Amino acid sequence: MNANNNTTSEHSATYFTRAMPIITSRCARNGGCESAAPAYGKLIGLCLLKDFRKRVRELLGGDRGCTHLTEMLAGMPTAAIQTFAGETKEDRDDGTRPFQLDQCLALETSGETVKKWYPKWHKKEGGKAKASA
Repeated sequence: MNANNNTTSEHSATYFTRAMPIITSRCARNGGCESAAPAYGKLIGLCLLKDFRKRVRELLGGDRGCTHLTEMLAGMPTAAIQTFAGETKEDRDDGTRPFQLDQCLALETSGETVKKWYPKWHKKEGGKAKASA
């Protein structure tokens, strides 16, 4: 599916970068910053759920990219997860739990949010999930 071979069964196509338009019409250093834009095409095909920030640093860190643009990309995986988390079914076809559980305080599996929205995966404090498939 992508040149970086990050395709795994737990990552839907939703979480792969498809385009990376970089517009640098207003740059701090006119005549220099614009040259960084094409390098961001290297991000196409990266999985936002698996090593995205690490790969961004490897591909665009230091003098390989624009520091300002590269730093802003760090929030991209979180934004994508939050945007699509509500579309993740509680009962997945492969039987695994939704990936976003236990990734933040609100979606901690012993919390009230999981109890309400993902009851199958809710567990008592320090316990296991109450229900099984």
